[in-house]
Formats: sequence, structure tokens, C-alpha cells
Amino acid sequence: MIQRKKKICKECGKEDYLFSKGRCGVCAKRSYNGLKSSKPVKNNELDTFFKKHLLLMQKHPFCVETNSVLNLGKFHLAHLLPKRNHKSVATSDDNVVYVSWEVHQDYDMLLDQHRFKEIEEKYPIIWKSLLNVLPSCQEQTKLVTKLKEYL
Repeated sequence: MIQRKKKICKECGKEDYLFSKGRCGVCAKRSYNGLKSSKPVKNNELDTFFKKHLLLMQKHPFCVETNSVLNLGKFHLAHLLPKRNHKSVATSDDNVVYVSWEVHQDYDMLLDQHRFKEIEEKYPIIWKSLLNVLPSCQEQTKLVTKLKEYL
């Protein structure tokens, strides 16, 4: 078996068994910061926005398109223009509608695929709301450009 040799630590100068970057165990542990968290930073403005709309939804818990009763939950708040790409309207009250989970999923899929005619035919109330929020959007994303071309 190979014998490990004690060497001089580059940081503290103490003779010890070396680990990372020529440092002893104590010095190596001291400079190790651990893994960086991959959790997104909380957006207090968005949290406040969701709380406000959840309270409003309690007073009128119905889908704008189907009139079905909604359980309380963030997933029933559909952003007309996605908040990930359209920061200028992410917390705008005009950019959100209360819909069922099925309508939300279908609307998001149609919007991501730029199938505006189907949105207009299937979800006329959401379509009108989308047209109302479009002028206040400052971002010129591919979605906004395609939507303006469609109009």
C-alpha cells in the first residue's frame, strides 16, 4: 500500500496531509462554500400579486370561459402574456384571468404555438382580454410580434 506523506499547507504553513489545491483539511474546508442553491430568488412583487388575486378569486371563484367553479390555487390564475418573457405586464391586473386548469393548459399550449385563430374561436373572453393587455406590453418578443402580425 502507498504511504501518504505529510507536506506543508500552502495557506497555513502547517505540516499535514494535503487535500484540495495543496491545502490541509482545515484550510480546504474553510474555503469551501458548498453547492450553490438553484432555487429562484423570490419575487415579492409577484408574491403580492398572486396573494391579491387569490383573495379576489375567493369572491368570484368561476372560470371566465366555462363558468365552472374553481378551487383556490395559483394554477387557476392564467397570465395572458407569459410573465417569464413579458416583465412589463407580469404583475398587471389586466394580464391575468381566472380559468380552470384545463383551459389554462390548453390556452398556454395554443399561445406557445402561436395558434391565435384557435384561441380567438375557442376562448373569446380570453382573446378580448389579451387584446386589451397587448398595448401596455413593452417587450418585443417573438410572441408579441407574431400576434401583431396576426391582427
